[in-house]
Amino acid sequence: MTSPPHPRRADALPRRGLEELVDSPALAGSLDDGRPPSPSIDHTATVDVLLDDRPLRERAREIVEVPGSAWTRAAVHGAGVLAVLSLVAGLGWGVVGLALMALVLLGVTLARVLRLPGDLQLLLDLTLVVAAWAALLQLYQRWWWLDMVVHMVATGLLAVLAVTGLLRAGTFAAGTSRRGRRLGLAAVTLAVGLALAVVWEVGEWAGHTYLDPAIFVSYEDTIGDLAAGGAGSAVAAAWLAWRRDGR
Repeated sequence: MTSPPHPRRADALPRRGLEELVDSPALAGSLDDGRPPSPSIDHTATVDVLLDDRPLRERAREIVEVPGSAWTRAAVHGAGVLAVLSLVAGLGWGVVGLALMALVLLGVTLARVLRLPGDLQLLLDLTLVVAAWAALLQLYQRWWWLDMVVHMVATGLLAVLAVTGLLRAGTFAAGTSRRGRRLGLAAVTLAVGLALAVVWEVGEWAGHTYLDPAIFVSYEDTIGDLAAGGAGSAVAAAWLAWRRDGR
């Protein structure tokens, strides 16, 4: 006798977008009757690989697909190819270049797997590639403002990427109302962005200390980068929390 199908087959799960995740019941209880949030976590926003019995080709195609228009999909695929070529070219800068471009490719891959909206994927991919090449070509020392812009934009986008992963995993719930969920989401996004900004600066210090003294590090540079990263995180928090409220 064959066992009945599992009631939570992955191919029956809804494929939610970022906006649906923001309003997911996993973040709060009922909006209408004011009930407290359920202690159980709603995992319908995730794909449980243990229950996903679809062919590997079908699952891979879902990851490769980019949400958005045909132009956006083509541009994102082009940016992905650029990231791969940059990884190969980074070998010319030794271990530092290889490690830097590997981090870029990691960010591009995570954005694709987490299915960020196509326009955000494109912006993140290009920002990471530009940031890495600017570091290898020492453009930050030539144009001081470029470092600030890159830290602000990249940190904000990476914060959105990280929080999207948390939402899809159903790892946090906050608030009993739409406003409470929005404020909780903004606070988490800001905190994640600030943490990423600190990790970035620690990485620069470690690279300067243990890999290549040519990696520029100074007190003023670190404080400026943290401030820019914090500003980018604040913008990302406001955008992600209120994007559906028309504010």
